[in-house]
Amino acid sequence: MSLSRHLARPMMSSIFVVGPITTLRNTHATAKRVEPMTGPVTERLQAAGLPIRHDPVLFVRVNAGVQLAGAAALASGRCPRLAAAVLAATLVPTTLAGHAFWREEDPEQRARMRVEFAKNVSLFGGLVIAALDTDGKPGKAWLARQAGKRIARRAEQLSTTTKLEAKIAALEAAGAGDHLAETLEHAGGQAREAASRWAPQVKDVAAQLGEHARGMAAEHGPQVKDAAAQLGEHARDAAAERAAEWAPQVRDAAGDWGEELRTQGRRRGKELRKEAKAARKRGGKRAQELVDQAKAKVA
Repeated sequence: MSLSRHLARPMMSSIFVVGPITTLRNTHATAKRVEPMTGPVTERLQAAGLPIRHDPVLFVRVNAGVQLAGAAALASGRCPRLAAAVLAATLVPTTLAGHAFWREEDPEQRARMRVEFAKNVSLFGGLVIAALDTDGKPGKAWLARQAGKRIARRAEQLSTTTKLEAKIAALEAAGAGDHLAETLEHAGGQAREAASRWAPQVKDVAAQLGEHARGMAAEHGPQVKDAAAQLGEHARDAAAERAAEWAPQVRDAAGDWGEELRTQGRRRGKELRKEAKAARKRGGKRAQELVDQAKAKVA
C-alpha cells in the first residue's frame, strides 16, 4: 500500500469514529431526530411482510456500530474497499436524518445544516473513490475487457487467415483444373499426330511386302509371279483400307478420350472450388462464434 493511502484512509475514517461515539452517548436525542425517517421505512418493511418493529434507538445503535467497525477496517487497511462501501451506505441515512436542512425554520440553523450536508456529500464522494480504488492494480472489469479485446483480435485474425486460405485453395483448384485440361488436350493432339504418322508407315510396309512377293514370284515362275502380284495388290489394297479406316477411328478415339479427360478435369475443379467455398464459410462461422464468445465474456 502506498504512503498516500496509508495516511489518507485513517484520516477519512476519523469522522466515523468521532461521530458514532457522540451518537452513542446521546442515543435518545439522535433517535428523536431520525424517527421521522425510520417510521415510514419501518411501515413499508412491515407491509412487505418483514417482522420488524419500529425502534429508532436500535436503529441508531446498529448504524453507529456498523460505522465504527467500518472505520476500523478502513483505517487498518483490512478489506478497505468493502469497508469504504459500507461506510458510504451508512452515511446516506445519517445525512438525511441528521442534516435535513430543508426542515429547519431558523435561518442560522438551516445554514449550519446545509454546510454539514455538503460536507457529508463530499465525504460520500471520497468513500466511493476509496471503494473503487484497486491500489494501482487492474480491476476485474478492466481485465475482462482486455481479455475480450484479445479474443476479438484473435477471432479477426483467424477469420482473415481462413478467408486467405480459402482463396488460395480456390485458386489452386482452378489452376489444377486448367492444367489438367491443358494436359489432356495436349495428349489428345499427340495421339492424333501419332495416328496420322502411323498410316503412311503401314502403307510403306505393305508396299515393301508386295515388292518382296513380286520378286519371289519372278524367281519361281510366271505362275507364282501372277499369284504374288495378285497377293501384293490385295495386300496393298487391304492395308490402305485398314489404314484409312483405322486413322479416323484412332483420331476420334483420342479426341473423345481427351474431351472426356478435360470434362473430368473441369468437374474436379468445380468440386475443389465448392470445397474451398465451404471451408471459407466454416472459417467465417467459427470467427463469428469467437467474436460472440468474446462479447459474452465482456458483457
